[in-house]
Order: sequence, then structure tokens, then C-alpha cells
Amino acid sequence: MNTMKLTALWPSVIAQRRYDLPGLHRRLRELAYEIKADTEKAGPFFFTRRKTNCFRDYSDPALTELGALVCGAIRDYLKHLYDDPAMLRLTISGWPMVQPYGQYVPAHHHIGSHLAVCYYVDVPPIESDPPMERSGALMLHDPRPSNRDWEPSGKNRELKYFMIDVAEGLLVIFPGYLMHSVHPWYGKGDRVMYAMNINLHKDGVDEPAIDEAELLAGKQPLSSVVS
Repeated sequence: MNTMKLTALWPSVIAQRRYDLPGLHRRLRELAYEIKADTEKAGPFFFTRRKTNCFRDYSDPALTELGALVCGAIRDYLKHLYDDPAMLRLTISGWPMVQPYGQYVPAHHHIGSHLAVCYYVDVPPIESDPPMERSGALMLHDPRPSNRDWEPSGKNRELKYFMIDVAEGLLVIFPGYLMHSVHPWYGKGDRVMYAMNINLHKDGVDEPAIDEAELLAGKQPLSSVVS
């Protein structure tokens, strides 16, 4: 029989999961503004990538719960991609994002991270007549630069973007290389979310790298070691 074999090459697997945790969301929202106040002392908050890692630099049970929730979701996500995901170690970094009225996020990717995560803790209602449709939507961009919009009739639709209308408690996981942006926000209050980077490590496989500063700190002049 002349059968056809289909292979999905280099897929960008996106995961979404919704959580109903109002108490956690309330505390994470409060904490986002506390962190925002701290970091604004060093410069603009919204568009500046924070050097801090909220999971490392702030001690709060809500962050511990968020980290456990995200890592658990990542483990479930990896089961669809790896034969033995239990062998992988996870590292996580994160920071809150407070999106005020009219603010947007330009297209970018999380370079150096295997996975990117968005978790929405406060998404107020959108105003009745917003200047733009799909207010605050997360847009994931096709990573193939030469691909054209293609909408054949039927179940397959290949567009240059994939849009997600977000809501409180929504968790989104996607590869860190994937370009993404956020539509301008026209809601009745700030939209608050936590952005996170996840890296995967396999014990015994990663190269035993050393930081440049650590390397140079112990370096001796060549003349002192060569006679």
C-alpha cells in the first residue's frame, strides 16, 4: 500500500494551562508592585530586563508556590518531548511585568533560555470600546523567516503568528527562541503577569564551564610558570 509518512520538523510546541488560585494571584499581584517599586530605584521598570531573579532575591511563600506550580507544569510539558524527562534538571528565573493602560511589548525572544513562561495573575476587564481589538493578547511569531501566510481550506492554517487572549490564571509555555510580542493593553486597571526563563540541564553531559572572571582571577603571568 502506498502510504504517506508525515514528519513535523522542528516543531515549536506551545502549552497552555489555566489555574484557579485567587489567593495566590492576589499575593503575587501585591508582590509585583513591591518588586516594581524596588527595581524602579535603579531605572525604568517596564522595558528594562531585570538583573534580579524574584525567586532568588525575594523570600515569599507565594513565589515558592508559583515556582513549584511552574516547574510541575514544565515537567508535564517535557513528557511530550523527551523519552526520559526525569533526567533533566531545571533552573528558573523570573520577574513581574506590570502593563499599564496603552502599554505594549515589542517583538523579542528570550535568548539563552530553553523555555519561556508567562503566568497571568491579574487581567482586569477590557474597556467597552478599546482602540484596538485583541487588547493585551500574546502574539507568538512564526520563526521561519521565509514562510508566507497560508490558509488552505480545511483544518490546517499556517499563519505568520498565533495569538492567545490571556486571562487570570493562564500559564503559557513556549520555546525561548520564539519571537513574541504583546498587543497594547486597554483594560480597566494594570495587567500583571510573571515572565520566566527555564533552562534544562542533563547531569554528566553539560561541559564543566568556568566563568571568565573566575578564570582570570586565578591566572598567573606566563613568565612565572615557564622557566
